[in-house]
Amino acid sequence: MQEYFEVGQIVNTFGIKGQLKVKPFTDDINRFEELKTVYICKKNEMKKVEIEDVKYNKQCVLLKIKGIENLTEAEKYKGLFLKIDRKDAKKLPKDTYFIADILGLEVYTEEGELLGKVDDIFPTGANDVYVIKDEMRKTIIIAKYSRSIKTNWFRKRKSNSSLNRRFKIRKENYNMQFDVLTLFPEMYEPLKQSILGKAQENGKIEINIINIRDFSKDKHKKVDDTPYGGGAGMVIRPDVVYDAYCSIKNKENAKVIYLSPQGKKLNQEKVVELSKEKHLILLCGHYEGIDQRVLDEIVDEEISIGDYVLTGGELPSMVLIDSVSRYVEGVITKESTQEESFSNNLLEYPQYTRPETFLNKKVPEVLMSRTSWKY
Repeated sequence: MQEYFEVGQIVNTFGIKGQLKVKPFTDDINRFEELKTVYICKKNEMKKVEIEDVKYNKQCVLLKIKGIENLTEAEKYKGLFLKIDRKDAKKLPKDTYFIADILGLEVYTEEGELLGKVDDIFPTGANDVYVIKDEMRKTIIIAKYSRSIKTNWFRKRKSNSSLNRRFKIRKENYNMQFDVLTLFPEMYEPLKQSILGKAQENGKIEINIINIRDFSKDKHKKVDDTPYGGGAGMVIRPDVVYDAYCSIKNKENAKVIYLSPQGKKLNQEKVVELSKEKHLILLCGHYEGIDQRVLDEIVDEEISIGDYVLTGGELPSMVLIDSVSRYVEGVITKESTQEESFSNNLLEYPQYTRPETFLNKKVPEVLMSRTSWKY
């Protein structure tokens, strides 16, 4: 049986000559230069095409495909995935395997108990998460020391004859996925630190940042235009936002939130409510806002973090991610969320720790006398 590997997705067009802008699933985009042909896939159909030229644009690959000569023709392929024949894949070193080689393998505990078979592998930051299925349940096993892998062509993994020894098991039902649609993806680097960073490494939450600008058809990557009816400022175009939204996988059951000053104010009750969702898509506005037509089409709810004006929705989206993530099982302890401020409409009391005396101020005597205080 012939086997194919998925190597990237066509996210946009580029230039008047009909180049395809591809988001690669690889740790080295230069490997596209080794390809002569590739398959463009639409549902169950696969069309083999020849690659005439390969160029690069930031983290994307620009492919010139034989037979696609203009922008109109290239538009037909946007959103489709690219695959290659396994025989065209890069040769791997000894004891290194493609993801396709791992899928379907049986996984055992150290005691010899069969957990099931590897059903899927996906990245969560520093680690890969293995989805293990059996006839009764789904279990996720996290590889603590592995490289993140996005595809079954480019990325590779060293062999480990006792893979289960490096895994720990968790249930899938407390995983939360955030997809953020923004014009400024660089702003989200802080989410890789501290508690949220560890939660991503451990597979508790997943945060995907989608650059709306990547879906602009303008050669200068312009995403806004002047408002109809006049007025100051610029408005973000609906088509660019919609194309970015359509690129998100498994969005059918997601709740879409638009961060806007007109939205309902975020409070602790709303935070707890949102934490019960499995998938949140956060849309960040900017400039004078986003064309109302696309908001009517995709947005389920508008949320504000306060009665003041910010330059965009990026900071509010980070506030929402941080506050909601705390209530996702496994991110922090339940005791911490139950005792913290606002959980019972009360502010948290003052806290003290060592040293006992600081700038001639002592810890309150009532705390020092508590029998639970241990030195």
